[in-house]
Amino acid sequence: MPIGVAIIGSGIFAREEHLPGVQATDNLHLKAVYSRSLKSAQTLAHSGKETADTVDLYAEDAGSGKGYADLLARTDIGAVIIALPILVQPDFIRQALQAGKHVLSEKPIAKDVATARELTRWYDSHIDSSQTIWAVAENFRYQGKYMRAAEEVRKRGGVKTFRVCARSMITTDSKYYLTEWRQIPDYQGGFVLDGGIHVVAGLRLILSGAQDALATLSAQSCLQQAHLAPMDTVDAVVKTRGGATGAVSLSYGSPFRDSVFEFGCVDGGVVTLDGDRVTADGESYEVPFQGRCVKEEIAEFGAAVVGKQSVPERLRPREAIADLEVVERMLESSGRDGERMALAKKHVPIVKKRTKRFWRHQSDRFKCVPESWRKPKGIDNRVRRRFKSNLPMPSIGYGSNKKTRHMMPSGHKAFLVQNPRDVELLLMHNRTYAAEIGHAVSSRKRVDIIAKAKALGVKVTNPKGRVTVEA
Repeated sequence: MPIGVAIIGSGIFAREEHLPGVQATDNLHLKAVYSRSLKSAQTLAHSGKETADTVDLYAEDAGSGKGYADLLARTDIGAVIIALPILVQPDFIRQALQAGKHVLSEKPIAKDVATARELTRWYDSHIDSSQTIWAVAENFRYQGKYMRAAEEVRKRGGVKTFRVCARSMITTDSKYYLTEWRQIPDYQGGFVLDGGIHVVAGLRLILSGAQDALATLSAQSCLQQAHLAPMDTVDAVVKTRGGATGAVSLSYGSPFRDSVFEFGCVDGGVVTLDGDRVTADGESYEVPFQGRCVKEEIAEFGAAVVGKQSVPERLRPREAIADLEVVERMLESSGRDGERMALAKKHVPIVKKRTKRFWRHQSDRFKCVPESWRKPKGIDNRVRRRFKSNLPMPSIGYGSNKKTRHMMPSGHKAFLVQNPRDVELLLMHNRTYAAEIGHAVSSRKRVDIIAKAKALGVKVTNPKGRVTVEA
């Protein structure tokens, strides 16, 4: 039986892709549309088979009982597809999940990695993912040309070197540029973030082997077209976990127009993806054009919701965060004149089963009983015997996943360093461990440690300690 769905947002992608995608999916039935204005909601509703007579319209200016909260309160709507401006989208995602609605949100997952990780941590700790799923759309992961290229690269043992060049021109009359929130972006990177994250997703799909995952990068950026400020071009040199190096060039203000992915493989073969044509060792395959493949990702989301399944791998938030992290590191590196940046090692989500303290029995009743936990030993003690409605006792079940124990949100584990020589120990482990400068290290030595870490691409957890100069 199809589940009721609402489309949140009425922009270009909602009209051209999400609405047709929902209509083409048997597992989803469009019930409502929400937009900032009632006029834009009406435009979206009338652009497909459904009309305003069959789809309920909600908007900020639609009057009482027609707001976003009212839409989420409906019991006949079980899922929402959110396609809103980058800055406002996380708040709408959170509200929908709190209301118990399944969510498919558009890329990028958030304006930066910190916001995205905070949102995923909140989801993991407050929402039962077996009952309410959250997926992040990335249509490039569904396009046959990228999957075919990835298959050819795997057949040849992975990559030794690669080159990615994605260049185009966003003109002032482009339908995307005419979107108000894109003309003066309040988020990092402008079109490099908004469009470049697709290219990164395609690259990461092709480099899907464990040793082919991106590890470090160094980038430079520039602005070729004044209307695309703050930047429209980024060129990066990247290195994979297995030691393969490559170049990635992203430009949305270039006079050239091309989309080329080239891979030199371990067995000596060469795989090229040029537009829709995949060439492997001189043999070419024209991959049939499938459109943007948004219908496929919506169909997989709908199947997961109706079948009460977990989020498909290609739609998981951690994949979206990994895409965003690559783009963000490119922007950060270019802002620091090409400083080498390390990418966090991919890890399973960090879940803290309990963050509250364990209180000592009767510490709230007697001043002479300290609060710090001590195991009760009395033969009749109700806490020791685990009677209902009593204080919980520590047990092995509260323990964290061994794979993420002592891990920081960045995916690193802290490694204490006292001098620059200690940093050199992390040269081959800079994606697993981050340097943490000891509290007693002098400010002069801290400067040397930070310089050494920067040269080796090692993350420092406390780089500002004793080094920050007061104004």
